[in-house]
Amino acid sequence: MERRKELKTIMLPKVIRRLAHSVLVLLGLTVVVFALLNLGGDPAAQLSSPDATPQEIETFRHEHGFDRPLPLQYLEWLGRAVQGDLGFSYRQGVPALGVVLDSMPATLTLIVASLVVAFLVAIPAGILAAVRRGSRFDRLVISSAVFTQSLPTFWLGIVMILFFAVNLRWLPESGGGGPEYLVMPAVALGAFQVGTYARLLRSSMVEVLDSEFVRTARAKGLSSRRVVLVHALKNAAIPVITVIGLQIGELYGGTVITETVFGWPGANRQAVQSITGHDMPVVLAYILVVGTLVLLTNLIVEALYGVLDVRTRDKAVA
Repeated sequence: MERRKELKTIMLPKVIRRLAHSVLVLLGLTVVVFALLNLGGDPAAQLSSPDATPQEIETFRHEHGFDRPLPLQYLEWLGRAVQGDLGFSYRQGVPALGVVLDSMPATLTLIVASLVVAFLVAIPAGILAAVRRGSRFDRLVISSAVFTQSLPTFWLGIVMILFFAVNLRWLPESGGGGPEYLVMPAVALGAFQVGTYARLLRSSMVEVLDSEFVRTARAKGLSSRRVVLVHALKNAAIPVITVIGLQIGELYGGTVITETVFGWPGANRQAVQSITGHDMPVVLAYILVVGTLVLLTNLIVEALYGVLDVRTRDKAVA
């Protein structure tokens, strides 16, 4: 009990520092995005109708504050954002945060489904390849992993649409709805992850299976299944979890290709449409939401890393 209290006392300041660092990162992201969006030309002229008169454009510019200095515009937006007001969509006339939150569940569903697909294939393949290292199955797993990592997501998605939707008519071509709409996008997005996680888990398992504590567990008479799936896998999973934390940002933003190819109604597709439509409030709301999700996910991954790695806990308490 005292050890747990000491660990909490040490970890709490670290969590607070990470949260403070996360806030600074989010602020930096909004500054960069705000500046880039305003470098694309006059927002008032781009958002006004093609037949708008110069007087109407000037009125629109004044109503939305585009005639103020850029730093002042950002500070005004930041002051409202701190109070939870991220403005209204220029195109849709509804709260910008609502536009992002309405489409975010579809993106999160796609990410979780792709991770499930990747884990269901990569974990058994990586474990069996490590246990049977040097065998034909091991070489097959390694070569298949390299192959899946080499496949462009958009190309795989188009091939799946042509084969499963157009030719066989087993699945719908695009859109969102029931589980049948999720199958192809999840497989296309998870294919690359399968190769990454399978290779990494295989290499980590090979190293762990040769370690002293595994030989000790075998000497105690524990079954091979228990040694591999309980003792070895727990330690071998640490590098995989670390990589997931590093790649989670790519998953949040990388689904834009998958969502576009399959017409999936996610937040990334909505963000691309907002960028092309110069809908700055929606883009800024998207950056804040996704940035917050990425930072929270990294904190969770770091916590899992500390739970799984006994050496980390001992080092923190020592």
